[in-house]
Amino acid sequence: MSLDPKRHPIATMAGAVLLAAWIPLWTFISTLSSFDFLMTSTGRPSVGTFFLPRGLADGVTVAGIVVMVWAVIARTRQVEKLKHADEEQSESAAPKIDAVKAQLIQAEAKREELETLNSEKVAELNNVRAHLENVRARLQEFENLEAEKAERNARCEELLKAAPSLLIEYSRNDMRDLLTIRNEGPTTARNIGLGQLTWTEERFLQLEPGRHNLYVPAKHQEVCQVLLHESQNSIKPLEEFVRNYGPPGGKSVTLHYSDESGHNWFSREFNLAALSDGRLAWQPGPLKTREQ
Repeated sequence: MSLDPKRHPIATMAGAVLLAAWIPLWTFISTLSSFDFLMTSTGRPSVGTFFLPRGLADGVTVAGIVVMVWAVIARTRQVEKLKHADEEQSESAAPKIDAVKAQLIQAEAKREELETLNSEKVAELNNVRAHLENVRARLQEFENLEAEKAERNARCEELLKAAPSLLIEYSRNDMRDLLTIRNEGPTTARNIGLGQLTWTEERFLQLEPGRHNLYVPAKHQEVCQVLLHESQNSIKPLEEFVRNYGPPGGKSVTLHYSDESGHNWFSREFNLAALSDGRLAWQPGPLKTREQ
């Protein structure tokens, strides 16, 4: 059974070394064989003389040289085969390397694309977050306004429960326009005044000329004169003006006054309507606080 030098390089080299070492060993032994260390008195070798024939020694030497040369040649062929295999493997690996490089380039391009998309998405997300914060701020603002409005309405409701409630009745007597102001509220009304007669135009109304600080106690009524200034130097009867001037409806007057403390102010709008029986109706609207 022989050993393949390619598969067993260590065994091959070990055999070559042993054979190479055998050559000088047998040469040395052959040289010793030519000496007689146990010479007798007759000059012939004794039984203890050690001798290796010259032909056998030369044959062993030639065999060792042949084996050594064979080992060197086998090793050289092995190196060449390995080198050739490495070259073939390198050549076959080149396309794979190129393919891997191409995949690497594609992966880098994809990564850059994803990073760009990610940056855009992050910017878009930040914009959405900013918009959401603005919406939340606006919502909080509206909620605060609603809370203030609810608080104001509650305060107004409390004020209206204790507010004077004035109603007006119109009459004309001795060529004078008279208003009967009746207080149906629980407290006294002070600082009573009339706004302008309003529709698409405005006319000035003067309540009780020469009378200051007009007031009406609770559950009482007060009669006072009212003047309609059609122009700077012209006073017109109120009922006649409402009936004949401008459109038949849509004329209104706002009555404003305070409570007895003078700190809380109220108003009520009256729509004026000329009736067929000659009366002028003052139709009251809801009572409001100044905040409303």
